[in-house]
Amino acid sequence: MGRACRDRGACSAPDLEPEYACESACRLGCVRGNAAGTAYGTSKHAIAGMTKSEAFLYGPHGIRVNAVAPGGTATGIEGSFKSDFAKERMAPFLELLPPIATADEQAAAITWLLSKDSSHVNGVLLPTDGGWSVQ
Repeated sequence: MGRACRDRGACSAPDLEPEYACESACRLGCVRGNAAGTAYGTSKHAIAGMTKSEAFLYGPHGIRVNAVAPGGTATGIEGSFKSDFAKERMAPFLELLPPIATADEQAAAITWLLSKDSSHVNGVLLPTDGGWSVQ
């Protein structure tokens, strides 16, 4: 299995040995807009751009750089709306959400991206969202 370069941007070492794989998590916000606000959406799109740029730069050195874009994942974190307006605006969209993924389901996708089974995958943003990104 490849080496997991965790901390976003940690793959920026040209002297790494070949056959390394880096993975970032950019959340679903990197493939579509969202209600979390401009700063949140911009930061997630930046991770998507970084993933593609580093895949281009380091791919010839045997370093693959990919990212997952997970949808809802059961983590024990609870969220609530701060305003009635937000609650009303989001209600129709919340009805469309696919089932929430488990941490193990997300880990399986990440493990695949880091494995030799994905040896020809580079610069990909893999939605792991149960189909939410196509709605």
